[in-house]
Formats: sequence, C-alpha cells, structure tokens
Amino acid sequence: MTTRTKQFPATIPTGPLKTFQPKTEQPVTNPNPLSSFFRKSKLSLSLPSRGQWYPKSGLNYDSSGHLSVFAMNASDDIKFRTGDATMTGKNIYEVIQSCVPGITQPENIPHIDIDAILLAIRVASYGAEFDFQVSVPNTKLFKTIKVNAIDLLYNISNCEAQWDSEINIEDETGQTLSLEVNPIPLKNLFITSKNIFLLRRSLTKNIDQDENIKDESSFSTTMNSLSLSAIDLLCSSIGKLSINDPNNNTILSLDSTNPQDAVQINTTIRQIDIAYFNTIRDHIDKQREKYAFFSEPQNSSVEELHAGAPETWKAELVFMGSNFLPESKNA
Repeated sequence: MTTRTKQFPATIPTGPLKTFQPKTEQPVTNPNPLSSFFRKSKLSLSLPSRGQWYPKSGLNYDSSGHLSVFAMNASDDIKFRTGDATMTGKNIYEVIQSCVPGITQPENIPHIDIDAILLAIRVASYGAEFDFQVSVPNTKLFKTIKVNAIDLLYNISNCEAQWDSEINIEDETGQTLSLEVNPIPLKNLFITSKNIFLLRRSLTKNIDQDENIKDESSFSTTMNSLSLSAIDLLCSSIGKLSINDPNNNTILSLDSTNPQDAVQINTTIRQIDIAYFNTIRDHIDKQREKYAFFSEPQNSSVEELHAGAPETWKAELVFMGSNFLPESKNA
C-alpha cells in the first residue's frame, strides 16, 4: 500500500452530508437593579428660536420633534451653583450637554434660547414652582415673587412672535443703511462678559485708596477698551450690511461670514452717528424682549409706591446668571 492510500481511504463515502447548525448562545442579561433610579427624560422643550441660528447638526430632536430634558446629577448641580470662575461658559456648556443632550454645540445657542433652556433644566431637576427675587421698577427695592416655570415655558413655546432681522436707516442724503441682525451666540456673551470683568478689575487696581488715578494713560486705554467691548458685542449680531443710494442701487454689500467683511462691518459700526447706533441697539433690544420671560402683574405695596414704583408692573425674569435653585444642603 502506498503512502497515499494510507492517508486516504480507497472508498469515498457517499450519501447526504450531515448539516451541522452551530448552537446559538442565548445572551445572558443582568439588568442593573439600580437602573430604575438613573436619569430619565422629564420633559420636552420647544426652543423659543424654533431651532433657527443653530449650526448644521447643532440640534438632535427626539421622536416628537422636541428636545428631551433630563434632571441634573450631583456634578451638574455643583457646576450650576459654582458658575464659571474663568467666565468661559465651560460649566454652563457642560450642564446643558448633560441635561439637554440634543443640543450638541451649546456655545452656539442664540441668546434668546438660554433662559428657556436653563428654566427647563430647573423644572426637570427641582420642580416648576419657586421663589425668585426681582427689582421693583423705578426704585432700589427688591421683591420676592412666586414663579410657575411650566406656565412660562408653555407661553414661550406657543408665542407667535418672530425675530425681525431687518433694519433700514436712511440718512439726510437719502442713502439707506440696511442691516441683517441675528441673536447673539452664547459664546460671544461669555467672551464679552469676561473682557468687561477683566477691564473693570484693571480699573480698580489703577485707583489708590484715596480714589486717585495712578496712571492716567493706562486708565484712559482701559476705559476705551471697556466701551469697545460692548460695541463689538453688538457687531457680532450683524450678519450683513449694505448701503443703497436714493435710487436703491447697491453701493456697498458686506457679509460677516467673510472675515474681511466682518472687520469692515465692525469698523463701520464704530464710526456711525450715535443716533444710528442707538437705533440698531434699540431694535435688537425690542427683538430680544419678544422672547423674554415676564412675571405676572404685580401690585405695588405702600412702601414701593413711596419709593417711586408704579401701581402695577411686570418684572422681566432673567435666569442666566441667577441663582434660582433651591438652597443647597451643603451650603
């Protein structure tokens, strides 16, 4: 017998081959008995902006077309209360990403949305009703009022107001300055707040105990920078700028997405007549107020009336930068 016949039988088996099915292992699931206590979505949020002015892929809606809002965890609560010592917004961004994961780029939140977002996080974490301190108009007094956040969020989500982005200003020659203004991104607010804080601290250091200015030149430079910070913040809301002659022919057209145009827009706004600047600022303020939260009508007390308050008034409720969480147990 050859070596080959030793390795292979002379007769090859015939007939149907057996089919082998691998045994399917059933996955072993070990549910975490604590999972029922993990965070779950507490409410759905409709943004006042209706999702406008966010970058592409900046929002991930749930199946109902809203944003799911989760309660804060312990770490979020600490960050919220502590604020951000560097004024970069890092703590606020992290809390928003944790509690409203559908907002993927919190630094680009338009400023008309931030109060609604923070209020929704407060509702999901601690409930809808709380006390909030407001200033009494035309006085130096403060008053604590009751707030129902669910009502506020419902009203803002059903508000039909729309942001008017167009401003047209005509000068004495008949030329028209046309502007497209948008809500300011949150990151720009934090940048400006940080600059103003640092500049004011610099001013304080430049004044001695007798309130004399130590360095006049440095003081003047800092004051100038302080005023420009506020102007630059307004400039960051301008998307487009154009000038048309009396026959509506375009003389100049600038787009802030072009870096060179953005510089020219900024330079233009710094140089225009103060009356024109105030017109732009007032227009932006009126647009912002469309999305603001206000208290129920308040009746002034005798003390408030004597201090100069009107008989009835409403207070604007600003939650960004406010401490409207319950008192901390560790405080």
